[in-house]
Amino acid sequence: MRYLPILFSAWCISCGDNAGSTHHTETDTSTTIPGNEMNTIMHRMMEQMNGVPSSGSADRDFAALMKVHHEAAVEMARAELTFGNDQTMKNMAEIIISDQEKEIRIFDSVLRSDSAMAITGDAFYREMKSLMQHPASEKILTTDVAFASATIPHHQGAIDMSTAYRRYGKHPRLLQLASTIIESQKQEITQLQSWLMNQKQ
Repeated sequence: MRYLPILFSAWCISCGDNAGSTHHTETDTSTTIPGNEMNTIMHRMMEQMNGVPSSGSADRDFAALMKVHHEAAVEMARAELTFGNDQTMKNMAEIIISDQEKEIRIFDSVLRSDSAMAITGDAFYREMKSLMQHPASEKILTTDVAFASATIPHHQGAIDMSTAYRRYGKHPRLLQLASTIIESQKQEITQLQSWLMNQKQ
């Protein structure tokens, strides 16, 4: 079995001058990420995805990898609901949880299915190696900014994986889901980018 080497080395998020610091540098009640939570979630996702072997089926590999990827998105969104303050970001987090938990159930259903999946080789799996790189995050001070900054490249990764899967996949339900992921997460990236720009003004 071939395993996927994860290349997320640029994902470290700095919360102030020291990673993991919970020192408040603002005059309001905004909260920094306790224990550098977003970074912890991302590293845990890397390890889990690295443990997913190639099955020889683009359908099964897509479902298995995207399930882990979605679970990390849900976990980051829950961290935002717990530690964040901005209502726009909290609303976004609730949407992400609702949408991606539904999609995780679809991935689970497909993975549990006894129906044979098309054997397409490991070309799709190997392409994931080149897609799983993200730009370094900026210095982060608040949970809200950390959530938005981490979610944008995380969403882009899902879009890239879904786009690649549409070239290799055969499973009708997963192909439809890949199209949904691309459309919805592009819209959310635009909203997150707009929110971040407003924070800099």
